[in-house]
Amino acid sequence: MIITGGASSGFLVYSYLLTDPNDAILIPSPYYTMIVHHISVFTENQSVRCSLLEQDTGKFYFSVEIFEREYNEALANGLRSRMIIFINLHNPLGDVYDEMMIQPVLEFAAKKQLHVVIDEIYSLSLFANEKQFESVLNFSIVDSERTHFLWSFSKDFTLSGAHVGVMYVGTSELCSVASEFNFLLTPSRHIQAILTSLLADRTWLRSYIELNRL
Repeated sequence: MIITGGASSGFLVYSYLLTDPNDAILIPSPYYTMIVHHISVFTENQSVRCSLLEQDTGKFYFSVEIFEREYNEALANGLRSRMIIFINLHNPLGDVYDEMMIQPVLEFAAKKQLHVVIDEIYSLSLFANEKQFESVLNFSIVDSERTHFLWSFSKDFTLSGAHVGVMYVGTSELCSVASEFNFLLTPSRHIQAILTSLLADRTWLRSYIELNRL
């Protein structure tokens, strides 16, 4: 587990850690456009759009087939895919992806030896009557060494100015390398202390999460 300077810094670290120049990164589309900027600051990789739009129905649908299709097309164009990135709950669609939907993607990634980074930055921001959210941290992971997690205070706690995020990196070796690179991106001790105090107040925390879902 690594404390970093928000989700933006997390994407930056993951892309630097897990990809080389000209590697392809598969991203379901539409997506939060700044992701492309974050993942290419230090690594000149190629973002590959995996369209969620089904032409026949006009609806958006998350499935392993969209990644398989774009993986094969990238390969045909001479690009080596190294990583899949997606946000759950999806931004901008707001769709919630459960384990049944995500596991086939993780299995495909394991088969192709792709890293998967799942950003759960909106995980506490569902309405009470919405589909229940399931974190990838609670899944039975088929390839735990290549499955990675990201979260930030900026959305669920409306603290974008705090610039504090959390990364869960698949292996201790990768975590060690990521920590070295993350040194310049680590939030100040002061803001870490403030947020630690905030999370320690469990009564307030439960009340806030419940209120946030109304």
